[in-house]
Amino acid sequence: MNQGGIQMVGKSKDSCFRPHGQNCPHGVNPFHSGQHNIHADHIRMDLNHRFDRFFRSSHGRNNRQWQIKIRSSLFDCTLMGSLQISPLVSVFILHSITCEPASFPVYSPGMSPIRKIQQDHGIVGRDEELALSLAILKADRHLLLEGPVGVGKTTIALAVARHLERPSIRVDGDDRYTEAKLTGWFDPQQVLAAGYGPHSFIEGPLTQAMRQGAILFINELNRMPESVQNVLLPALDERLLILPQISTIRAQPGFLVIATQNPVEYIATGHLSEALKDRFEHVVLNYQTEDEETRIVQHVTACKDDTLIREAVALTRLTRIHPLFKKGASIRAAIAMVLIARHLTGADRLTRAARAALATRVELRDEEERGLNVALDELLVDLKKKG
Repeated sequence: MNQGGIQMVGKSKDSCFRPHGQNCPHGVNPFHSGQHNIHADHIRMDLNHRFDRFFRSSHGRNNRQWQIKIRSSLFDCTLMGSLQISPLVSVFILHSITCEPASFPVYSPGMSPIRKIQQDHGIVGRDEELALSLAILKADRHLLLEGPVGVGKTTIALAVARHLERPSIRVDGDDRYTEAKLTGWFDPQQVLAAGYGPHSFIEGPLTQAMRQGAILFINELNRMPESVQNVLLPALDERLLILPQISTIRAQPGFLVIATQNPVEYIATGHLSEALKDRFEHVVLNYQTEDEETRIVQHVTACKDDTLIREAVALTRLTRIHPLFKKGASIRAAIAMVLIARHLTGADRLTRAARAALATRVELRDEEERGLNVALDELLVDLKKKG
């Protein structure tokens, strides 16, 4: 049966859907929609904020019982000739795509919003940053998150937006981004056929967010040209956008901007104007504690070798303070080291993994001419002295 472009196979208790081209242990055809594969990670992110009430009402129930009810709900929708994706049905789809036993987060009745965000999005620590970010958005203010690469700016931005159950539109900044990409542009063929007007105008993400009362998430705002940044000023301040030959767009209630930026010393970044910064509330994210970074690596890698994890984290942290290094590595380097080292043998496996993981993530001081391998050897010597 095919409903809404989704191929449905069977009705037995073992029916399963998978991304196109992957084998399922249940031996059933893939879950495929047109030419687009549906990935479990995408569905997880998209549905997290819609599951909250469902999980609260169902916590403590037996998982197997809910799987049966969810299967029945899905097939009832299918037989009725439509796939209205309710939260109940969505949980079944998520379970089926992963072909793993369904697991539901359990929320205690008195769980704080911060703890709930951490649990929903796998965030370790960041209590104060989450609390402040959430307070800023609830106060209807625009949020600017600043910090070095790899500290979780994007994760926190998306997490608080989803916690508020608000639609969001994402923009990734770079130096080639134009004003037209942000606000919208006229389709040349439509203009030639019928002239300028709303019918020939393709809305950009800023216009869409203002019309929908959505959150506009701008990743790496200070990589955008200044002319593009200036387009944001009236939208942030007066909540209006003037589109020549169209109209003046006034933002619907709920419109907000969350932006991230890297420190200005990073390559391809620039300063935000004083006028633009004045429209944002500022939250700084620094590197986390050693204990929190260790827990992050354990969570991401699922590695059971505590010694390897501790050494990878310690080595990564050492790059941030060692005099040979101009720029140190983020926790992503420690994660990469552990994942690579697990597939290597020998006493030097951490050294070999570190050379691969750190080469693209650190920067030596200009006067250091001996190269990364020599600098890494010095780090390892220092690490042994400390440990």
